[in-house]
Amino acid sequence: MHWFYNTFFQKNSFLSYDKNSFYSDTEYLRSKGFRDEDNYRNKTVLELGAGTGRLTANIIELGLISSVGKYIVVKPTDGIKEIERLCSGNAAFKFIQTDLDGLKGILEERSIDLFIPHIENAGGLDHIIKEMEIFLKEDGTLHIVNSFFGHPKKIANALKRRTSGNTVLSYLAAFFSISLQYLMCNRIVNQRPSYILNFIFSHQPGLMHKVLHQYEFYMVHPYIHYSFSDFKKSCKNSGLYINEVFPHCIAFTASREQREVGIEKAIASGKEV
Repeated sequence: MHWFYNTFFQKNSFLSYDKNSFYSDTEYLRSKGFRDEDNYRNKTVLELGAGTGRLTANIIELGLISSVGKYIVVKPTDGIKEIERLCSGNAAFKFIQTDLDGLKGILEERSIDLFIPHIENAGGLDHIIKEMEIFLKEDGTLHIVNSFFGHPKKIANALKRRTSGNTVLSYLAAFFSISLQYLMCNRIVNQRPSYILNFIFSHQPGLMHKVLHQYEFYMVHPYIHYSFSDFKKSCKNSGLYINEVFPHCIAFTASREQREVGIEKAIASGKEV
C-alpha cells in the first residue's frame, strides 16, 4: 500500500489540500467534529496517517489549533513532506515519518491528549485501537474520522477481489461504479439506497475526481471498510467508550469515560448527539 500512496501523493488529487474544495467548508468540518478550539488549547495532539495534510491545513485555516501545545503529524509515506510545507513556520508542529508500530520508542506512553487517526486496515482494527490507546493520557480522547463506509459494499468488494493491483481493471471498475452512481442516485427512482449498500458513493466534485476516488478504492488492498459496529467493539476491547457521534460519516470521539451514546439511534436520526 505504501508504494501506491508514495506515488499518489506526488501529484494533486482529491486527497490534496484545496481551500476551495467542499472538504474545506466550515460546516463540512464541523459535521466531522472539528469545531471547538478548546479541544486543542494547550493540548498535545497526534494526527496519524495525515495524507498530504488536507485535514491538518483545514483546521489551521479554521483557527482551531492556534493555541495548541504540540501538534504531532505522523505519516509513513513521503506525503509528510507536503504537510511540512503547508505547516512551515509553526513551532508547535513536529513531523515523524513512520507508522503506528514505529511510534513505540519515539513517543512516551500516556502522552497524548487528543489522537486523530486516519484508520487503515493493516493489522486489524482491534490491534490498531489497542496500539493507539497506549499513547492516550488517562483523560485523553480518540477522534476517529473514517469516511462513510458503514455498509458492507458487497458488490464493490467482490469486484475489488479481481481489480486490486491491476491498473486497467481498477479504472474500468471505477468508471462502471461512477456510471451506476449517476443512474441509481439521480435518474432511477428509489435506487439510491441499493447503490449505497453495494457500492462506494463518491462525493468528489467533477467526473475525474470521482473516477480517481473510485480508482483508489479498487486499486489499493487492503482498503478502509470498517463499520460503526466494528469500531464500537474494538473500542470496548481497549477500555474506550464512544462518547459522541457525527453520523454524516463514520466519525466519533471515544475515551475511557464510561458514557456511551446510542450509535444506531444517532445514525438513524442523522443528528449529532
